[in-house]
Amino acid sequence: MHMPSDSWGRLGSSRELKEYAVQYVGREELGFIPIDDDELVDSQDGWNDFFKQPIPTPMSQIDTMKHLLEGLQVPVKNPKTGEEDHVDINLVNKIVIDSEYVEDMLNNTKVKIDINLEGDKEKSEVHVVASSQVFGNLKEIMTLQQFEEVLSKTINELKDQRLESAEEFKAILNRLVNQFIEENRADNKHFAKIEQEYELKNGVGIIRDIQTNQDVGTFETLSYEYDRNRRTASMEGIILSGRTYKELEEKDRFEFAYYSLDHNTVYSLIAEKGAVVTVNADEDAYDAERYSLIIDPFSSEHERYQTVLNAQQLKDSVTSIDSDHPLYDEKIQVFRQARLDLLEESRKKQKQEQLVNQFADIDLF
Repeated sequence: MHMPSDSWGRLGSSRELKEYAVQYVGREELGFIPIDDDELVDSQDGWNDFFKQPIPTPMSQIDTMKHLLEGLQVPVKNPKTGEEDHVDINLVNKIVIDSEYVEDMLNNTKVKIDINLEGDKEKSEVHVVASSQVFGNLKEIMTLQQFEEVLSKTINELKDQRLESAEEFKAILNRLVNQFIEENRADNKHFAKIEQEYELKNGVGIIRDIQTNQDVGTFETLSYEYDRNRRTASMEGIILSGRTYKELEEKDRFEFAYYSLDHNTVYSLIAEKGAVVTVNADEDAYDAERYSLIIDPFSSEHERYQTVLNAQQLKDSVTSIDSDHPLYDEKIQVFRQARLDLLEESRKKQKQEQLVNQFADIDLF
């Protein structure tokens, strides 16, 4: 299990495997007659290019794989055979792990994060190292026993036999990538992991009619996801005032700004002319694909911070009771009215600002 992960199940296609087999197992034990090392070549013919002449019944790929596992270090029991499998910590760096990718949410460029394994023989540890020219390096440490258990599970239980598919290893990769994202968010640099859905519920959204510069709605959650070819966003829990769901279909007209208490960030989305917009009045939802995005910091000094904090506390009081509770309907009405009051308060403030600006333009002398 010291082979590149993309070659598991195709034993014989990797030069490293051939060299490993010779070094740790021996050519004759594998059932082949060797040729000189300087004649080593790589091709699809596999072992036949490495060994001059196979005996009539050469060792199968599976048998060879088992042979490579024998007689090394620290065992893990194979659940199928009951035999003990082993890992040579000096060779964990031979396992090739697929790179992770994140996308810069503002300029829509992808950033590659390389994943490598390093063995520490003295401490009996395996280091999972994530590195990027943009982010630098991060690592998470597994004990050798933990790594062996995950590796054994990968080989014996997973069809694709890839470490990246093992839940325990996948969790480590997610933690490393999320750490990169969180550390950069503090510096107002924003990334999203490819093919992972983010759902923001701790905060409140405001819908602004750009044409009239009025706040005309609220929403409770923002979900977004970036995949290889597109990016999507969904707003749910919409409450409108003075506008219809049909009007929300107009592109380049409405700004959806979500004030996230978790990310300390304001995400402002506007559906572009080329966007795909879906509005569902029955579910109070709005979906957009291909949109422009503006991201700003949202700290306790922000003029709307206390308003958003109060709005979230009210939401918590509603979601904390069951829909069968006798006070549920009453709570919902209070909640809805509070959202409408928030919009009315915003409209009054906007009118006051307009009046101030109007009189500021008058020359009194």
